[in-house]
This record gives sequence, structure tokens and C-alpha cells, in this order.
Amino acid sequence: MQLGPIDLEYLHQDKIGGIIAEGLTVLYEKKPESPVQYLAYWLLQYNKTQENKQKFDYSVLQKAKEVNKFIEQQYKLKLELEEQLRLKNEHEKQEQDFIDKINNDPYHEELINQEYPDYMQRKFKLSSVNICKFVNQKQEVDIDLVDDETAFTNTKAQKLLYYIGTSVNQRFLQNTYLSEQATITYDVLKPPQPLEDGTIPQQKGTYIPNVVKEPKIYFHRFPSLGAYYTFLVVYETFLFEDAFDQGLTDCLEYQKKIKAQELDISQRKEQLDQDLLKIDDEEEKNRMIEEFNEYKDALQQIDPPSFLSQRHQLVFCVDTLRQDREISEVEREQIYEFGQLFGQGFSKVERELLQKDIDAQIQYLESAPQFIFQDELQTYVEEKQINLEEFKTNELVYSYEVECLSMEFNKKLLQNQEYLNKLFELTQRRVIKFPNILKAIFLLLGYTKDETQIENVLNWKYVKTLVNEELISKVLLIDHRGPKAAPLQYSTVSRLEKLIEKYEPEKIYNYNIGLGILYDFLQNYFKLRRLDIDLRKALNEQIRQQIKEAQQQIAELIDKRDKDILQATEEFQPIEEGQEFNLEQFTEKWNTDNPFPIVHADPVDDVDEDLE
Repeated sequence: MQLGPIDLEYLHQDKIGGIIAEGLTVLYEKKPESPVQYLAYWLLQYNKTQENKQKFDYSVLQKAKEVNKFIEQQYKLKLELEEQLRLKNEHEKQEQDFIDKINNDPYHEELINQEYPDYMQRKFKLSSVNICKFVNQKQEVDIDLVDDETAFTNTKAQKLLYYIGTSVNQRFLQNTYLSEQATITYDVLKPPQPLEDGTIPQQKGTYIPNVVKEPKIYFHRFPSLGAYYTFLVVYETFLFEDAFDQGLTDCLEYQKKIKAQELDISQRKEQLDQDLLKIDDEEEKNRMIEEFNEYKDALQQIDPPSFLSQRHQLVFCVDTLRQDREISEVEREQIYEFGQLFGQGFSKVERELLQKDIDAQIQYLESAPQFIFQDELQTYVEEKQINLEEFKTNELVYSYEVECLSMEFNKKLLQNQEYLNKLFELTQRRVIKFPNILKAIFLLLGYTKDETQIENVLNWKYVKTLVNEELISKVLLIDHRGPKAAPLQYSTVSRLEKLIEKYEPEKIYNYNIGLGILYDFLQNYFKLRRLDIDLRKALNEQIRQQIKEAQQQIAELIDKRDKDILQATEEFQPIEEGQEFNLEQFTEKWNTDNPFPIVHADPVDDVDEDLE
């Protein structure tokens, strides 16, 4: 058979020529008896080996893909778990942070308004959270006419539940009263009935699993499917003046007893050490030491004082309306405990804040500067009176200017940094005594009640931010002299006087020297304001009297002049024939010899509208 031209490139491919060459190499090495058969068998085996190799490579590749896929899945799972862990840790941290806030926030009454119910709603996946306080009803009061802090409380009407906190979807209920028709909620306030054995069961509220089936349930708008749970939280408040006063007295007594006990122990120990030096008998020494230790062990423990408190009741109302689901027993237990946590935190923080205020007052009393300024005032007045000599011509003016020296002295004290620092230290307190002093100061400066008070009660949280150097600068610019227009109806001198009329100066100074100086400033202002008005009226009266006397004197002079003219006319003897009496010349000379007194213009009374 005749072959065509040979395609060597085709034959030289590794998968043809390369394989045959490899087979011939093996054939040459083995030199079998049947080389053709051996080569054919080798080629068959080689082909099977390559097929198996391809299958193995494919299998390895598939397994590698599966491993990579598994690794990728594990990596994604790891990321998901890490994200879940991060969210879990973040959630736990947020929850712990909020619990810490409940246990430490200095203003729980603000926390409860929105932030706490909103958090509670999210935490337990509730439809709404409302918090009511059992309080006296309020009544309308005209603050222009009334300054009494209790004026807004209607003590004759029965107490009602008042919404002080609502979740975001219930803000329309804020600062409204819960209808008395909501008997299920109001029943929570009733004490639980004792059991047959006389024990009082623990009451954890009232639960309605399906509100639409409960005829007593009260809907604010329209019925919705879901559950309702309400329970009571009782807490105590400590931040009021009586608690501060009693706590201060008790803490001072407690410290006194502790110091007396420590002194007694110290003296006995000192005596014991001296006696032991005189005795050689070890048994006797041990007996004396044992007696001393028994004495210490037998000492009565002096407990720190408890504080006065006021008991308050909150009613928590939560629901799952529009979710159409019940609130499980476990959830109710958690909700109940979370509500009690708020009450416990409220009481704990207020007690700590009261203790802090009392400690600050004790520290103040230990380092308080002297506040008896009477001698200093007298010396100051005596020194400054020398500069008032020009006023001595008018006793009224002179007496008034002497009185004004007390205001100068008071303003001098208000520039003493040591005293001001004591005043500014009050801004670190939660309980402020003698608050009407600050009320009067701010009203005198032109502030409105709405700016510094809430229902006639000093808004101390805000006002304390204004008690600073700038405030004192404004006070120093207050001038009691001159006419003044009518202020706000509740800022007249008489109204401001009544605000502080029951305060005792000594008690104020014992509390805080800076506040005492402000009190004296107000008293000086009220006194000098009235004196200034009276003085200006008296001076006007003096001028009017002088006008009256001058007019009378002028009338008398005119009458005398007329008589003198008549007499001169009658006695006139002409020197020359035809000479006449010169009336004009006579009158001019008479007026020169008898000058008329000056008549001042009738004074216009000042308008002083700030007294009443």
C-alpha cells in the first residue's frame, strides 16, 4: 500500500509519538519474547491508567470544590455567628447600661416620662406601656394672683391615676387622668385580702389574657385583640426639706456618738497600756487584755440613721393590643421584676443623693466662715458717714443716705469670692432650702414664673444653671432709687416681701452664708425702696410747702409795697413846681430793697408702680 506524505507534526504530539516512544523505551528495557504483543498490551494498560488518572483528577477536583464550598460555608457561618454574638453582646451591653441608668440616674422623674416606657416596650415587644401615679387632682390657679406652692393641689377631690409616662404610641395620654371607669387598673391599688391563715399574699398585679372578652376592660379608643397586664410599683422619695433637716440632725448626732465611743476606746486602751507596763505577771496581763477585748465586743453597735421618706405608688399598664397574642407567665414575671427594678432604683438613688447633700452640709458647717456682720456693718457706716456731710442740711435726705450705706455694705459682701463660692456650692445639691429667696431674686431681675418655677415651685434643676457670677453681676446692678414702672403682677415689692417674710435670718446663714447675703440684699432693697419713695414724696411736699410759704411771703410783700407807695405818695413834697411823684422809680427801688423770694415750679410726683 502506497502511503502519502507523512504528517510528522501529527506523529510528534505527546499523546501519539510521545506515548509510542515511551512504550518502545519500556519494550527495549524489557526485551520480551513477543514484543508486538507486549507493546500492544502496554498501550492498552497505559490507556486504562490514563482513564483512571483522569477520573481520579476529576474526583480530586470535585472534592477540592466541595472542601472550598464547605470552607466558604463555614466562613459565612462564622461571620454570622460573630455578628449574632456582636448583636447579642451589644444588646446585653445596652440592657446593662439601661439597668445601670435605672440604678444611678439622678432624675428618675424625667426618665419615666418617655425613655423608660419606650425601652420597656421594645424589650418585651409590647404594643404599649403606660405608667400612672396615684396623685391628688390639680385645679386651675391664676399664678398672677397666687404664690402658694400647694395652690394647684385640689385636696378636696379624690385621688386619681395620672399618666406620667407613656411609650411613643401613647403620647396623647401624657399628663391626663385615667378614667375611674378603668376599674381593673384602679383595683391594683387595693391591698390584697389576707388568706385564711392570716398571711398576706404577694400581689403581682392583674392579667387579662383576652381583653375583648373582659367586660370590665376600659378602652381609650376602640377595642383590639390582645392581652393586658397591670401591676403596682411602690417607691420612696427622700429629696424634700423635712428629710434633709431631720437627716442632718440625725447624722450629726450619729457622728457625735461615734466620736464619743472612739474616744472612750482610745482612753481605755491608753490606760490599759500604762497598766500593762506596771505588771510582770503574764497571766494578769492576759486577763486585763481579755477584759479590754470583752469590753469592745460588748459595745453597742451604733447604726447610721435612717431617713424620712414619702411613699408613692405607680401603676404600670402594658398590653399586646393589635398583636392578638397573650403575655406568657414568664414574660409577666420579667415585666413585673423590671418594673420593681425602677422603683428600687428610684428609692436607692434618692437616698444616696440625700446622703450626699447632708454630707456636703456637714462639711460646710465644719468650714463655714463667720456670718455675724453687725460689727463690720457698723464700722463701715461710721467710716462712710464722713462722706455724707453735704446731705446734713436736710435731715430726711441725710437719714436716707445713711440707710443706703447698708446696701453698699451688702453689695460689698456680694463681691467676696469666698462667700460667693459657698453660694455656688449649692448648685451641687438636690435639696435646696429657703427657695423663695432665689424666687424673689429672679423675679426682681425680671424673670417670669414660667421661666424659673413649675406651679409656683422653684425649678431648681434649671435655676441652678443660672446661679453663677453673671447672676451676681445682675444683682449688683439692681438700683432701689428712682421711679419704676409696674412689674409683673407677682413681682411687686409687697408680693416679694411676702415670699420671704417667714424666713429667719440666722437659720438661713447657718444653712449657707451666700444665700444669707442674698436674703439681706432683698430685705435692704425692700426697705430702701419704700424709703426712697417716701423720701421723694417728702421732698416734693417740702418744695410745695416752700412754694406756699414763698407765695404767702410775696403776697405780704405786695401788700406792704402798696401801703408804702400810698404813704410815700401822701408824704410827697415836690421840690420844684409841677414835679410829680415818680411811682416807677419808687417801685424799682422798693423791689431792690425788698427782694421777692424765688417761687419754684410745682413738682410732678414720680410714678412708682412697683410696690403693690
